[in-house]
Amino acid sequence: MSHPATPEVRHEYVGGIPLLMAYIDRLQIKSIVDQGVPAAPQAGVSHGECVLALLVALFLGEHRLYQVDKRLQDIDVARFFQREGLTASDFHDEHLGWTLDALFGNTSKLYAAIISLAIRTFGLKIKRLHADFTTIVLYGAYSRAGGLTDLLEPPPVPARGFSKDHRPDLLQLLWGMVMSQEGIPVMGNFENGNAAETELFRKNMTSLAGMLDDLRAEGAVMVGDSKLCTIPTMAQAADLQMPILTLVPETWNFRQEAIEAALKAKDLPLLMVTTEKEEYRGQSHQIQVLIEEDGKPCRTTRLRVMAVHSTQLAKQKAESRCRAMEKERERLDKWAQRMAKREFACEADARRVLDHEWKAAKAEFHTMEAIPFSVERSEKRGRGRPAQGAVPKTQIVWMVQPTFTAVDPRPQEGLDPAGFFVLLTTVTDHRRMSDTDMLEIYKDQKTVEIGFHWLKSPMAISPIFLKKTERIQSIGLIFLLALLIGALIQRDLRKGLGKRGGTVAYFGGKRTEVPTWNSALALFSAIRATWIKVGDDWHRVLHLFDPDHQEILDLLGIPKTYEKTGHVYN
Repeated sequence: MSHPATPEVRHEYVGGIPLLMAYIDRLQIKSIVDQGVPAAPQAGVSHGECVLALLVALFLGEHRLYQVDKRLQDIDVARFFQREGLTASDFHDEHLGWTLDALFGNTSKLYAAIISLAIRTFGLKIKRLHADFTTIVLYGAYSRAGGLTDLLEPPPVPARGFSKDHRPDLLQLLWGMVMSQEGIPVMGNFENGNAAETELFRKNMTSLAGMLDDLRAEGAVMVGDSKLCTIPTMAQAADLQMPILTLVPETWNFRQEAIEAALKAKDLPLLMVTTEKEEYRGQSHQIQVLIEEDGKPCRTTRLRVMAVHSTQLAKQKAESRCRAMEKERERLDKWAQRMAKREFACEADARRVLDHEWKAAKAEFHTMEAIPFSVERSEKRGRGRPAQGAVPKTQIVWMVQPTFTAVDPRPQEGLDPAGFFVLLTTVTDHRRMSDTDMLEIYKDQKTVEIGFHWLKSPMAISPIFLKKTERIQSIGLIFLLALLIGALIQRDLRKGLGKRGGTVAYFGGKRTEVPTWNSALALFSAIRATWIKVGDDWHRVLHLFDPDHQEILDLLGIPKTYEKTGHVYN
């Protein structure tokens, strides 16, 4: 009796790769890279295909070149990358490093082509440009690059500087990024590790001013934090006619003047009330600012400043003050106990030491009262038995017992000055940007910080292990593309959910009204496939694909993405 042959079985990881590839294909990343940086015919793989491999590996939590081929070995790269014969072993570290070398000097051009296509394909509207910088630490020794730098723009120089990663012992690079109000990365690049952020901000502002037409972002407002607010920056913004909005540093003189003017207002207009019942009040006015630059004549420019009072900020400051007052009182009580044990020869000595010690205490929330008083003390007698009838000798000493009274600097009535922050903009026309617009635009600065959060997570790029700074500059393009893909997925998902209403599945069996792209991809991470060969034919079965996944695909407008990869069994 004959038995049928045992069918050949092969297992495959699927996860969120079909979803990612749907967006990668729409952005035409492979073709744009291959057209911009053609590979030699004998290479075996193209630079565009290596970029796809790096992107997929990055989304799977791996960016080390020597681990990419291992991370892709359970994936059908030939089918996903749409070229027969490709295998994970084609994407070893030598091929990937060769691609990063080829990308060096072309990253800005390539990303400009891709973001331009994304704007047209996805109908993106860029109204605001949020800029910020963070540090990326490096492991290893780096030297200034040679060879390629003779012909191309030098790569960034690793250096020690102020480390936001709290690793001053390691070399670092600065990563600067500009995002739209929807979290779309418009620009991003590595800079020297000890570069001044204010100078880089002005450099980016100049680049963006020349790109606004291509980005279809005419009139877009560039937003930055207080460390980027300088007079030269404002002067350059005025010269470029680049609208800019930033937070005024606490060291600027007119900041306090703006707060004092707002406190004098009888009824500060209400600008916004959040769902948490937090109120924001403020009113802007124009100021004339003198600009002094080396080698240029002095000039003035008109800016618009607005002091905004936040009930949330006032509450936070009040809570911080209460904690500071408690700590200060504990410190002063210990000081008072020490002072109460000291003895002085006269009242003048007691007052002089008390005044000196009180100044050194630097109390901010307490006043002190202490009146020196005299105490009669018996003198220590010498050795031996005292004479019969001898009267013990005494002496007068002076002592102090400090007491404290808490002083809360908050006003009894009106708005708390500590609850103010001050905004500054080059847009003086209220019709182009109202006071409410000013506040809303600045509050959206968290958009770029969310992008940094992913870049700094253990799954992403911090730290970097590449050996050559040229390659680090090139891998910045991969990071930007990954953020672009994620941002587009999140935008489409929230847009689809906004039209339909309700909630969508979230990783961990929960549901949410504000899904994120990384939580959506995490939901797809368990999907696997099995290939079974029966006779000469292969049959593919998809596992762990459920209605939650289909719901997300429907909201994204790509409902049949996983049907293309094989028959779905529940």
